[in-house]
Amino acid sequence: MEGFLWCRVEEDDGRLTRVNVMHPNGEILFSYPPEHFEEGLLRRIWAGQVRARVAGTEEAPILEFVDETGLKILRREPVENRSIAQPRDGAER
Repeated sequence: MEGFLWCRVEEDDGRLTRVNVMHPNGEILFSYPPEHFEEGLLRRIWAGQVRARVAGTEEAPILEFVDETGLKILRREPVENRSIAQPRDGAER
């Protein structure tokens, strides 16, 4: 998996309910409850100042949350490897 992933928040009635890490094609690759993140990082994700990328090896992938420049790693954690599916409608995204 190459390139940056989107970090998006889901809200319900002004309350943050989930943090999704998405491929640019719209597929949700990873989803977390807001409690998974420390408060400062959560605020930055909500403000759109954080992207993600998968690093490491195919056998041991690592999800990195990085600042908007893509240069500073804000958090790293191991994840299960996920495949990237094509959008169902075949549209370019």
